Amino acid sequence: MRGVYVRGTVARGMAVAGISDIDDFALLERDPSGLDLSWTEGASEYLRARYPFVTGVGMECLGPKDFGPTGRFSEPGLLLVTQTACVWGEDVIPSLPRYRPGVVVANNDIVQIKANIDEGCRD
Repeated sequence: MRGVYVRGTVARGMAVAGISDIDDFALLERDPSGLDLSWTEGASEYLRARYPFVTGVGMECLGPKDFGPTGRFSEPGLLLVTQTACVWGEDVIPSLPRYRPGVVVANNDIVQIKANIDEGCRD
């Protein structure tokens, strides 16, 4: 494992009791597809019970293929640079591009806007 990151309002120090959830993920040195991650549900339940002021806990594991070359755009890379804090292990953020608003970032949002709108309507 390379590092553990937390994202969202918790990472920014703006969490609100009863509204915010804890979104975290582990950045692995290898592809997580063959790993037994069944323990994450139990860990999420434990954290929700221990910290009842959060509305939920999300856990995810990402591998090297989720990022591609560090000099190119990747959605997980954008997420790391703009919305996370490394809470354990090696912080890879300094090795990632400095993402700025522009065509590449906008195109990433545009291609998934319908799914985002549908999800918002369902929620």
